[in-house]
Amino acid sequence: MSPLEQWFSSSTSRNIYFSLLHLSESVPKNILKAALLERAKENLKRIHDLRVKKSVLSQAIQRGLLSSDLWKQFRLLEKELELEVMDVSKEAKSFKKDWGQTIFQSANEMVLNEQLRETITQVRDIAEKEAKTYEKLKTISEKAKEEQKRIAENELLKDTAFFNTSTQKKKEKHK
Repeated sequence: MSPLEQWFSSSTSRNIYFSLLHLSESVPKNILKAALLERAKENLKRIHDLRVKKSVLSQAIQRGLLSSDLWKQFRLLEKELELEVMDVSKEAKSFKKDWGQTIFQSANEMVLNEQLRETITQVRDIAEKEAKTYEKLKTISEKAKEEQKRIAENELLKDTAFFNTSTQKKKEKHK
């Protein structure tokens, strides 16, 4: 098992690309290009993940929390991922001369677009949840105001009735 496979699950996009490439029937170039682009996207996600893990791992090793063997394994993982990136670039050049230089730019734009869409979806979900909560609170507040109004009206009626009764008794006394 390679270091890459130890840290990440099997590269689905890589497997799909090579499966398409080695099919007995000819696969249209645009399908192969799309599969290669997916492979580039997966590599970019892995690179990002490694950068995050690298700083944490480095600190843990400096503090003596982890062995240096893990650091060596991590460095092998980085090298293997670097070779994978070079392979994607080489494959891209086989489709179009300058695509090897730009495939990762395109893949990065796609990854960022996906992340943006996920964020927008999350924000929409939160907004919908907050709107429902607001409506519930608004309903509760309106009911509370209605209840306060009803209580105030009842108190006013009691006070008015008491005042009327009191006034009527005074009038009867003076008669």
